[in-house]
Amino acid sequence: TVPKGKEEDAEVSFPLPQAEKDLLENSKLEIEKNALWAKFDGFFGFWLVANSLCLGMQTEYPDSISWWPVLDGFFLIIFMIEWGLRIIYVSKEAGVCALLSDG
Repeated sequence: TVPKGKEEDAEVSFPLPQAEKDLLENSKLEIEKNALWAKFDGFFGFWLVANSLCLGMQTEYPDSISWWPVLDGFFLIIFMIEWGLRIIYVSKEAGVCALLSDG
C-alpha cells in the first residue's frame, strides 16, 4: 500500500514483453529523428520566409535595388542545397544508393 499523500511517488513495475520494449525503443528513435528534422525544417523555413519577403519587396519596388537577380540566385542555391540534402538523406534511409550506405 502507498501512504496517504505519496501517490505521485508510487511506482508500478512489471515486466514488458520484448515486442513492447522494441516498440518503445523505436518510438524513442523516431522522436530523436523528428527533433533533428524540426531543426532542419526550421533552418530552411527561415530562408523560405526571407525569400518570400524579398519577392514581395521585389514586386513592389522592382527598381529600388539593382542586385535583385543576385539575391534570387542566392535563394536558389540555398533551396537547391536543401533539396539535395533531403534526397541524400531519403536515399540513404531507403538504401537506394550503395554509395551512400553506411556499410
